[in-house]
Amino acid sequence: MEALLARELVVDIDNRVEQLILEINSAPSGQAVDFASDLQGVVVDAILGPFGLSRAMFADKDGGQVTTVRNFENGITATAEDAARHTAYGKARDETFDRSDYEASLPRERKAIFRADDSVAVQDAYTGKPLPKDGRAHRDHVVSAHEIERSAKGQLAQTREERVATANLDDNKVWTHQSINSSKGDKDLMEWSLSTRRDVPTVTNGEHFGVDFSRAEEVHHTARKAVDRTQNLAVAKKQAAELLKTGSREAGTLALRQVIGLVLKDVAEGLIEDIKALVREGFRSVAHLVDTLNERLQRTVTQVQERWREYLKEGLAAGLTGFLSSLTTLVVNSLVTTAKRVVTIIREGILAIARSIKMIVAPPEGMSAKQVALEVLKLLSGALVTSLGLMMQEGIAKMLESVPLLAPVAQELSAVVTTILSGTAGLLTVLAFDHVRAALAFRNKELADRHREHATTLLKMQRGWVMIQAAKDHVHDSSAAFRHQLERDWLELDHCGAAADQSLDDYSASIDSLTDMLGRL
Repeated sequence: MEALLARELVVDIDNRVEQLILEINSAPSGQAVDFASDLQGVVVDAILGPFGLSRAMFADKDGGQVTTVRNFENGITATAEDAARHTAYGKARDETFDRSDYEASLPRERKAIFRADDSVAVQDAYTGKPLPKDGRAHRDHVVSAHEIERSAKGQLAQTREERVATANLDDNKVWTHQSINSSKGDKDLMEWSLSTRRDVPTVTNGEHFGVDFSRAEEVHHTARKAVDRTQNLAVAKKQAAELLKTGSREAGTLALRQVIGLVLKDVAEGLIEDIKALVREGFRSVAHLVDTLNERLQRTVTQVQERWREYLKEGLAAGLTGFLSSLTTLVVNSLVTTAKRVVTIIREGILAIARSIKMIVAPPEGMSAKQVALEVLKLLSGALVTSLGLMMQEGIAKMLESVPLLAPVAQELSAVVTTILSGTAGLLTVLAFDHVRAALAFRNKELADRHREHATTLLKMQRGWVMIQAAKDHVHDSSAAFRHQLERDWLELDHCGAAADQSLDDYSASIDSLTDMLGRL
């Protein structure tokens, strides 16, 4: 009976609830958050992060580290060389254009075609009509030399010789009539063709000179494509070389910041713990203080030796993130000019995204999916808080500069104020997520408690059922035994009855025999 109960009193609990019960039973009671410890972590992160090491290690500037065409046009340059190019760009747009080197090869081309035999015809590229081989046949730059010389792309990424070569591309030079060339000048071909004449406002230049618009449009498209392709390639080569240089430098700097930050964070947290211990125990002597610092140094060296692979791995990941942030900054500045704070925000944002992806792809061992989600949200919200702090810093600096007494140290004070505000906001964010985690843990505990209540009820029901089943089996076994005993007794009784009947028959036979014997006497 007892063996039967021991075998049958088992309640199955699924793995999820079993793990939940183990976590709740192993966790310390209460959900109190160590405010001082969290504040310490936030402050250390702020000092070693974007408001600390970054300020010392990164020289962020408006527009990023690579000059884009858009920024160049607006006078925002990344290097002194680009600043000099922008000065030349302004002169090219303001001063009289010297086209001598642009047209140096044209006389030779004219002589070559004029000396050719009559079978080599000269055709006007814009009208399709034949041209006489005399001074009325002109060599024209479809995209004017003046436009190429004063273009932002040309001034940013090309030398004077390269701009001359671009203007003299075969696809950009055509033959046309002297009158068309003189009238067109440095204007865009299609704009000139569609413009009305001064003397006859109802007639366009194209109509007046007999321009074949489909032919002119095709020539213009071919020339524009060739010039744009050449200048875009020059810009791409220049920016690629600068991105490789500055991106590599920023990648190395961010990797170094990450490694230094991790080491200093461990050192800072250890020193804080040592200071707490000294405060609790009281100052004993200078020798004791020296011994404490020496022990901290030795522990730090040991820690670095044990975790150098982890530091290196984090540094390499941060380095890749730094290069990606440089590339992202370049792409963004091709569309809109970013302030130096935005450059920092881009870097810190991409770093947070990279850490989040790493957390999702390779979470720490033993971390549940909900914990991973909370950590990712914490990383992203921390990046958002940092971004808001960086954006506030400029406003705080300007506000402090309005106070004459604080103006000389406005930038430094704004950094301190922003660090405090961002650290506080970061701490509140951490506490908010901890509150969410505590709420989820409480709900999970309720779920586990209810599951255990249901399991206990089920256990009692199964226990009662086992007892009933055991009683039933006992009654059945007892009935069977009783029936078997009854049948055996009945058989014995029946045998005894048969024996008694036989004895009676034998007795009756004996009486009859005796009677017969007495009768014969």
